[in-house]
Amino acid sequence: MKFNNILKRLFCSLLAATFVIGGACATYAAARTYSFSDLDIEIEVPSELAVFTRNVTSADKSLELIQTTSDELLVMFQEYGIYLEAFPTDVSYELVVSGKAVSEDIKDLNTLSDAELKQGLQTYREKCESVTTDEIIDIKTYKNNTTIFYQADFKTVTENVTVYVQKYYTVMQGKELNFTVQSKDVAVTDVQASQLKAVVDSTVYKQINPSIFESPIFTELSGYLLGLLLTVGVLGGIILLVIKSSNKKK
Repeated sequence: MKFNNILKRLFCSLLAATFVIGGACATYAAARTYSFSDLDIEIEVPSELAVFTRNVTSADKSLELIQTTSDELLVMFQEYGIYLEAFPTDVSYELVVSGKAVSEDIKDLNTLSDAELKQGLQTYREKCESVTTDEIIDIKTYKNNTTIFYQADFKTVTENVTVYVQKYYTVMQGKELNFTVQSKDVAVTDVQASQLKAVVDSTVYKQINPSIFESPIFTELSGYLLGLLLTVGVLGGIILLVIKSSNKKK
């Protein structure tokens, strides 16, 4: 009987630990809020989109949708300064958040005068037009409650593949930030543009302290630990059933 009680307590403890870890992971995912300490921003992403960040691991089933590996994705993220990529299940378009630190002589757009903003917009247009594969559709200034952006719509053609792009560009807190939606062969729709604008408008600019949740190693280990606890919990339940059945026969 004493052994039976010990097993029950062990089984309950394992289940509790499983729910704590599983619940924490589920809450983190369900909130659809992502923080990036490198960029000092916090953003919200529409819940219907699959999301990759720099803590992506090989266990992420969404990798099958884009036919790549976590290692390949992380290499691309590092190369292009990407911190988040989101897309629907049909992978018909993608939202991308990228950024990097800039030198102190590059001012935040919010601090520029009207004349400086106008000149900056012209410089940004010229920079976009210098890319020979890009055709500019429209470039303008966009301002929400907190931030000023340069908003660009263009299409790019490479090896007979046309990609339509809408991008919001800003400099905030010494960070250059790009919020982008791009669609292959079909112009960006109103729905896609609204999703991008929602991400842009949701962005909170504040100091973000580095977190272990940003580490792919932590994500990988927590996944393995959760799987181990579930396995042990199931085995514990089976043992309890066997012992209970044996006691009834006696």
